[in-house]
Amino acid sequence: MISHTAWSARAPARQADWPIGVPAGLQAMVAIRPDLMHLDLGRVQDRIVLFTWWERQLHQEYHQIEWTLSDADREFLRGHGVSRFVGEGGRGLSYVLKGNWPTAVGLMPEWRDQYLSFVLDERALTTELPPPLRLIWHDRLDLQGAYPIDTTEGRFALLGWWRKFGQQEYTRVRWSVDPALREVQPHGEGRWPVPKFLSLILGGRRDLSPELYAPVSDGNWVNALLWWHLYGAGEFDIDEWALERQVALRRLMQRRVSAFESDRSAFYPCADIRLPYPLYLVWSTRSDLPTLFDLKTPEGCRNLLAWWEQNRQAEYGSFPQLFDDPDQELPGINILGYAQSVIGIAEDVRMAARSAEIAGVPYGVIDVPMPGPAKLDHTLDDRLTQRARWPLSLVCLPPTEIIRLGMEGGRQLLDGGNHIVGAWHWELPVWPEHLMGVIGSVDEIWVFSEFVRHAFDGKTDKPVRKMPLAVELPARPAPARERFGLSPKRFHFLIMFDGNSWLSRKNPIAAVRAFKQAFPSDPNVGLVIKAISLDRQSAGWQAVEQELQGDDRVTVIDKTLGRVELVQLMASCDAYVSLHRSEGFGRIIAESMLLGLPTITTAFSGNADFCREDTSFLVHGPMVPLTADDYILHEGQYWCDPDVPQAVAQMRRVVDDRALARRTASQAQQLIQNDYSIQAVAKAYGQRLRELRAAGTI
Repeated sequence: MISHTAWSARAPARQADWPIGVPAGLQAMVAIRPDLMHLDLGRVQDRIVLFTWWERQLHQEYHQIEWTLSDADREFLRGHGVSRFVGEGGRGLSYVLKGNWPTAVGLMPEWRDQYLSFVLDERALTTELPPPLRLIWHDRLDLQGAYPIDTTEGRFALLGWWRKFGQQEYTRVRWSVDPALREVQPHGEGRWPVPKFLSLILGGRRDLSPELYAPVSDGNWVNALLWWHLYGAGEFDIDEWALERQVALRRLMQRRVSAFESDRSAFYPCADIRLPYPLYLVWSTRSDLPTLFDLKTPEGCRNLLAWWEQNRQAEYGSFPQLFDDPDQELPGINILGYAQSVIGIAEDVRMAARSAEIAGVPYGVIDVPMPGPAKLDHTLDDRLTQRARWPLSLVCLPPTEIIRLGMEGGRQLLDGGNHIVGAWHWELPVWPEHLMGVIGSVDEIWVFSEFVRHAFDGKTDKPVRKMPLAVELPARPAPARERFGLSPKRFHFLIMFDGNSWLSRKNPIAAVRAFKQAFPSDPNVGLVIKAISLDRQSAGWQAVEQELQGDDRVTVIDKTLGRVELVQLMASCDAYVSLHRSEGFGRIIAESMLLGLPTITTAFSGNADFCREDTSFLVHGPMVPLTADDYILHEGQYWCDPDVPQAVAQMRRVVDDRALARRTASQAQQLIQNDYSIQAVAKAYGQRLRELRAAGTI
């Protein structure tokens, strides 16, 4: 059959030997499409740009055309640098910086080393824009009109545009801020310290008069710091440049406070009236205040204090607080995770927030920008923010979810200038070698059990700290068995699991078997199975159904419950059973203990920290290697297969010896209250934050 459109896929004969020859059909489209008409296909630069459009979208629109680069084309690109492309009048390569699709532009010299990342450093603030920003500016008439980069002010303004808008659009570009810009530089005779970035900005802004802002006097020094704190920092919008986070500078400021406090009479004679140093500094550097308030008289001092109380917030905001000792305050934290969900790792977010609040740590909560569980919990809504503003970010996600966060729109949360802490659960005893790379996305790891800590032994030189995990419940609701269709006379065992957490690991079938064998026909004993994300057609659940055989003593609840309602269900039961094969921590077990329920649990993995002979009814079993059918990332892993006959015996003990069950449950409750309370976690948070501040890390 003759193809009447074959011509459209070939370059015309006159172009056959050109670099980056364009198929005839696309040449026709360039001639008639308004968005392509600006391209001159007689110029190799424009043919390169057209190919980048082809890679991104045109190949989807014109699927009957096949356009691939020949070996000669690829060799040509390897010798055609980006600088040459721009120098010869090429425009449009910055389009490639907007996405992450594979691109032949990567063959061009300089591309990978110079145009996919940059560091905001002294040169960028003084003489030359980073190559990616120059390329973007070169392609956009709107930026050229708004930001003349031959002036310092224009470059500064373009950098501000990049921080607020550009980085969201040109997602292929990764960038960071040179830490050297935060180094404190003395001015004048060494008396007026400012961070290097502020010194460069002050020196390059013609709108900031040197007579007022060049830090060569106390007055100018205050003016410079105040301008940056109230206005300049907002223009650049770089959180790590906020004066609150300039610890080295604030230590020097605190020394001035100490010198002032040690001999106030040397500054003003009203010895019995204490003026705060920031107030004295403001008074001494303003032309109007000395004429209004004579500090040689008690009346002048009192009136100045009254003026300060009335006007401080409106005129100076939080500026006076910058003179507080930074080593006596707790740095703030950003808490990232599924803040509005009702799954276990979402509870980690809420408990971290509660712990920070109890510890007096400033914090914000970021509901991670990627699809996740249903948003049913709104207790932290008033703390939600879109960006990380504090020096430490606590990421309450498993390592695999951190990988996903970096790939699904949250990379800027991990690439910022913060100290990133991975609050990591891990359910298996070995950390996989092929996931070692994710450790590079964090600066330190907090684990919540010895089991997980051992998984990282010898895997990294980054800090791996065991931190307590807060276990807290809403005010205990009264049992409401009728609400859940539970018999008021039965002794109810409870098992709970998330279908997304793999039935093979949660192992509910073992608990069902143990229940059936322990109480084959006893009408006074029941079993409650609480599940979410349950696939009733899965082989794992079908096996459970077969084991149940329609036993009417078993109640299955597979809908999502609110937090209070879920705890009410737990309180309506008499004992909790978890015959898991492995757990990173075991939050539901710990919560059951806190409720005062006796627990029958596997004596293995993360829950072993608090499930002991005196706090739980333990079930042992052999260690078995995992297979591909058991779990993801199974290579080289093992877990415990809890012994069902042991579980049968323990369930019988809990029912038959109620006094022992109550005593064991009481001891478990006390352990959780002591070691996993909000107060215990708040204390640990405070201690670690102070250590990091003392070390100069945050």
